Amino acid sequence: MNSSILQQKGIQRAMLRLPEAKIGSPRFGRRLCKLCDIADWNDPEFIEQSSDIMMRAPGFSSQHRKIWEFTQAVYALKQLGVWNERAVGLSVAGGHERLLYYGTHHLARFVTVDIYGEGDFVSIESDKEFLANPDAFAPYPYHPERLKALYMNALDLKFDDNTFDFVISLSSIEHFGGLEQAIRSLREMQRVVKPGGAVIITTECMLYDQKVVDWFLPEEIAVLVEKSGLSLIEDIDWSLGDETLQYVCDMQRDDLNVTPHINLTIEGKPWTSINLVLVKPHSVSSGIPLLETDPMQLDFQIQHLKPTWQLLLEIQTKIAKLEEQASLLVR
Repeated sequence: MNSSILQQKGIQRAMLRLPEAKIGSPRFGRRLCKLCDIADWNDPEFIEQSSDIMMRAPGFSSQHRKIWEFTQAVYALKQLGVWNERAVGLSVAGGHERLLYYGTHHLARFVTVDIYGEGDFVSIESDKEFLANPDAFAPYPYHPERLKALYMNALDLKFDDNTFDFVISLSSIEHFGGLEQAIRSLREMQRVVKPGGAVIITTECMLYDQKVVDWFLPEEIAVLVEKSGLSLIEDIDWSLGDETLQYVCDMQRDDLNVTPHINLTIEGKPWTSINLVLVKPHSVSSGIPLLETDPMQLDFQIQHLKPTWQLLLEIQTKIAKLEEQASLLVR
């Protein structure tokens, strides 16, 4: 199958159910709070950043929404001044995605948490082996001393308040069990990021007035933002160009490696990625100036957390063995 087949199954603009609110000027040179759109690949700076993340030749421009998510996140963090060698970041439900390894070349520490070894994405995104051996999943050379992986539930982050310079969660919160659980996770991210720090979320946004499992309608995304305790840095741009609407990938039938990989559909219900860049108000602080997070102090926090997730993994292993033994007895 090729992109010409994808093009024949485009999204009908008349069917779109997206807000038409007027938007102000972007906070920076390029709009950050927006839907994934093929036009974003027309920006040379976007192409340069995506090429660097993927560690491909200059000009690499695969039109895939996951690459778009990585690129939007890094660009936003750079613009907000929290993507640098002094910064300590957290990826929530980060699995073992490429951006974690890329971050070790630019950050003091990059911590990722996930329910490794559990859930629907174990085989492709959250293998429990990553906890002990991140080298096995590295797409390219990285700095292992700067990457820390922990077993942890996104709804209950075991970190002190105001610990991280930024938090990201890319295409994950829609898998947490619904709108209320997604709000709860966002409130946890708000708690552990420093006042003035950034929280960057990408999630699935439905384009028609139809739901797929727990993917979000635009009005639900508005509720997420409202109840997060965080503030958007700019208005959301809900527009999609005509070229973007020409392409849609059927998750049940099509080759998911074909590009453009921007809009997806199940049972005729289309969605795409939306990027939200939020900041924690300074008023949340107690008024005491916050110092830079010392990576050594963060490591101390993590060392006290490790016995907990190690114990959970041991329990899971024992349960699996008992279930296997029980199935043999039944036979």
